[in-house]
Amino acid sequence: MKLWRRKEDDFYITFLKFASETVSVGDGTINYAKVFEHVHGIHDGISEPAFKRIFLQSVVTIIFQGRETRDEDIENDTPLVLTTDAYFQLLEHQELQEARKASSMARNLALVAIAVAAASVILSVILPVYVNNDAVIDAAQYQGIIDAIQAE
Repeated sequence: MKLWRRKEDDFYITFLKFASETVSVGDGTINYAKVFEHVHGIHDGISEPAFKRIFLQSVVTIIFQGRETRDEDIENDTPLVLTTDAYFQLLEHQELQEARKASSMARNLALVAIAVAAASVILSVILPVYVNNDAVIDAAQYQGIIDAIQAE
């Protein structure tokens, strides 16, 4: 049983990912209805007014650059794209996820290295004890060694 549950993306990150993917494979613009349908399908607890507020802050019109996106832009299907701030927030989130994966892998490798080091220390202490206890020299062998040393 896992003591923790992998946290799924919040609705804002889900929105940014879907909007970014939609722009890259579609005509280059974001459709509010499709994005809301996708996000609401995953995060059904989000209300449309709350989502619309976040959506309007995160997109900009292609045609009327320099002004904020309005409700009329959504209703008139004005071509919309992510703001640079929203896109960079998505990139930062993706970098953070990759860093978490890398640190998790590094932690696991470090634990393996510690286990190998501990096992080698234990074996280096235990093995010589067993190896030395098996070597017994009887009196005849001992006398042969003494004779060989004196002959030199």
